[in-house]
Amino acid sequence: RDRVQALVTSPVASVREAAVYANGRLAALPPAAAPAPPTAAAGPVVAAVPYEELVARVAASAPNVAAGRQLFEQRACGACHTTAPSEAEKGPYLGGIFTRYNRAEVIESILRPSARVAQGFASNTFTTTDGRQLSGFVVREGQDEVVMRDLTGAETTLRKALISSRTVSEGSMMPAGLVDTLTVQELASLLAFLESTTAK
Repeated sequence: RDRVQALVTSPVASVREAAVYANGRLAALPPAAAPAPPTAAAGPVVAAVPYEELVARVAASAPNVAAGRQLFEQRACGACHTTAPSEAEKGPYLGGIFTRYNRAEVIESILRPSARVAQGFASNTFTTTDGRQLSGFVVREGQDEVVMRDLTGAETTLRKALISSRTVSEGSMMPAGLVDTLTVQELASLLAFLESTTAK
């Protein structure tokens, strides 16, 4: 919530719009349940573990799928990602992600989202002739029109004649550091939940 609130005043119009939308979604969520009291087995947080050791540390943890699902919801991952075939697409689909990537690759995509952007999900920013700025992924592109989808799942059709500029970002729209405060065991639980989901 603090990260989103800080982006409401971003100088980039598309970031401001996304932050305002995310703020609304977060406000609609029920209050998070009080976290369980820490135990000796909680272990270090992700940010305190050298990146090169994370895969082995996660593999040695005892994950809990239900706790992972709760973390997925608490961290508002569902604002940008879906995990069930019945859900409308937003950002990259995470259902069955372990049938497409191994554990090390999934961990990298979470901790270092700009290291490898999923094909078809490069962030495009369009400025229109009437001064609007829209950011998202290109879903379809024809000779006269571009159809883009933003992180909320909303699709917009833009006529090319009305686009004054277009840029493609090499990085990911997903910010780094989203799981820094999780323990290694919590990260293992989050991964276990993703592993339990179904591919399309």
